[in-house]
Amino acid sequence: MILDRWAGVVNGSSFHSPNDDQWLILFMNHGGDESNYDRKTDTAAKDIKKGEEITSDYRLMENHEKVFPFLVKGVV
Repeated sequence: MILDRWAGVVNGSSFHSPNDDQWLILFMNHGGDESNYDRKTDTAAKDIKKGEEITSDYRLMENHEKVFPFLVKGVV
């Protein structure tokens, strides 16, 4: 299941454990339009309060529909 749905693998990379501190984006959850992190610029998209979760919009990821089919409009 991990290899079928891991974004890096789907996009042609090898599997990287989320424990590798070089892959901080792997610890982020989907925030949709309310995301507070901009993955293109690797900066905060808005102020992030202490203790607040850092989120990214998974829909901006290449092949997101393969990795996260639930984000495709009309898919439940």
